[in-house]
Amino acid sequence: MMKCCFNRKVLYSLGAFGVAIFLLAPSARHYLPVLASLACPLSMVAMMGGMTRVGAKKNALAIPTSAVSGPDPAGLDSDRANRVEQLRAQIAELETTNP
Repeated sequence: MMKCCFNRKVLYSLGAFGVAIFLLAPSARHYLPVLASLACPLSMVAMMGGMTRVGAKKNALAIPTSAVSGPDPAGLDSDRANRVEQLRAQIAELETTNP
């Protein structure tokens, strides 16, 4: 369960930062537990950033509604209405010919 909570890039970065603190600033070693406690929140921030980028890509690839509706959407509605009337006429004709 805990494995899915953490982002590997964040863990590697925190590990490298911890090693740097351990080697370069020996007096700051008592901050290493704080660094470990930041792993989960920083992983969540990294995952949210990744999801935002994926969502932006999906929105960029989406087909604009103007391309779908075409230049004259009112003409499409009249064509649809004509087709519905033709189908209703065919149904009425079939109902009268077949008892």
